[in-house]
Amino acid sequence: MKSFKTSLITVLLVGTMATVLAGCGETAKPTQPAAAPAPAQTSPAQNTTPAPTPTPAATTVAKASGKDIFTTNCVSCHGANGIGATGPALNKAVLSIGVKTSVNTLAFIKEGKLDKGMPAWQNVLSDDDIKAVSDYVVSLK
Repeated sequence: MKSFKTSLITVLLVGTMATVLAGCGETAKPTQPAAAPAPAQTSPAQNTTPAPTPTPAATTVAKASGKDIFTTNCVSCHGANGIGATGPALNKAVLSIGVKTSVNTLAFIKEGKLDKGMPAWQNVLSDDDIKAVSDYVVSLK
């Protein structure tokens, strides 16, 4: 029986060695690059991607906010929808400050122009509120 065990072990060892040595002589097959892993699914609370650029709907919300601020603070002089009252109409393309743009309306609202009867709003409204009112004024037609 000892001879059977010895023969069996010898056959197994020789067979294993032959397989290993046969594999060493083969040329390596080119491998394809691994596919990129699929992005991990995250819950909305874990999402760390940057916020998307505001959509027109978000801009509309900002204009609505600007309209609300305008209604509260500006209608008494400039009239509903900027049609004018004791202050000039704002629903035209060219104002006393020049062509109606976001830049010049923002500065005019923020700093005011007392000689024209326009108070400065920089100490009354936040920068975001002034921007919203400016955007609303620019949207008036």
